[in-house]
Amino acid sequence: METFVNGGTTLGTIRRASKPSAVLLCGCLVLACALAWAQPLTHTVREGDTLWDICEKYYGDPDLWPKLWQMNPFVTNPHLLKPGDVITLLEGVPLKKEAVREEAAPAVEEKAPAPRERPAGIDLQGFTNVKALGYLSREPVTPWGTLFSTVDEKIMLSRGDAVFIKFGTDHEAGEGQAFSIYSVSELLTHPVTGEDLGYAVSLLGKVVLEKKVERSVWKAVVEECYTSIRVGDPVMPHETPPPSCILPVSSEKPVSGVILAAHEEKELIGQFTGVYLDAGYEAGVQRGNVFEIVRRKQVESRKGWFSKEKTTLPDVVLGYLVVLDARKDTATAVVIASRQDLYKGAYIKALQWSGARPAVLSMLPACPAP
Repeated sequence: METFVNGGTTLGTIRRASKPSAVLLCGCLVLACALAWAQPLTHTVREGDTLWDICEKYYGDPDLWPKLWQMNPFVTNPHLLKPGDVITLLEGVPLKKEAVREEAAPAVEEKAPAPRERPAGIDLQGFTNVKALGYLSREPVTPWGTLFSTVDEKIMLSRGDAVFIKFGTDHEAGEGQAFSIYSVSELLTHPVTGEDLGYAVSLLGKVVLEKKVERSVWKAVVEECYTSIRVGDPVMPHETPPPSCILPVSSEKPVSGVILAAHEEKELIGQFTGVYLDAGYEAGVQRGNVFEIVRRKQVESRKGWFSKEKTTLPDVVLGYLVVLDARKDTATAVVIASRQDLYKGAYIKALQWSGARPAVLSMLPACPAP
């Protein structure tokens, strides 16, 4: 058997020396494959991701984002990615070890927090005509126009009726514009001080203009009817009535006052009567506040032979009311409970609570609060 020699090295020697090299080469290939499999090839966009952030996360270099953009031409805005899109990562760029470990770890599905139960409101719709209660105006209310005639010569109007409105020369109106039909009381006086108080404005319905007939006359249609509407009733820019479902809220600070007047100028006030208060949002009153209606009493007693002293007794709760709408210095409310007939001038005190609501609210039907 001949032995071939090449440069002093026998072929047998070459064969023996090549075995470790082959093993090393195979090991490198296996390692490279393992690394290739361990490295993520794509990234699924999450809310708030940008190409800048992705490059920082995977490569530690946010300035690589233009190259990443070239790899993903479907992206229209590199700073506003759509959650769920799959971004192809750069080839041949080493990844940060932290990024490899993070992507290799199995994703843990985050459980969405249980939705918080929305507090329920109290529903007054079945007890009082909330939309008609209106408000107390400290200033005279000037009408924009008047319902002066109907298409079919009706006196009493209802929803869907066509009507003609005559506007004053000082006011401009337009097609599709909405107006409130209303009534207003005579000047009221404060039940305690006797001072001029203002005017109770009741909302009767809503009318929408359809077309101009003459210079100051418009044809309109009655879209909403809250109570009786008659030819001759005035109109003003639309006032949206508050919803009948009210979310009770604790008063943020102690507030007291009196009931100034009742809706439709009623003298006796009972359960579910609409009333007007002498405090508004400037005093801290807000929609949903609950007030006690109380009786205050002072008793005189002798102090010696020639002098007397007054003792204030604890307030006696006569009922409760809830605020429907608060304006600057007045508020509209509804009496939700009363132990006896009430009168104008009755004292009220706002309730404050941090836990359970006042028990009186549980007597009213619930509704999904807006």
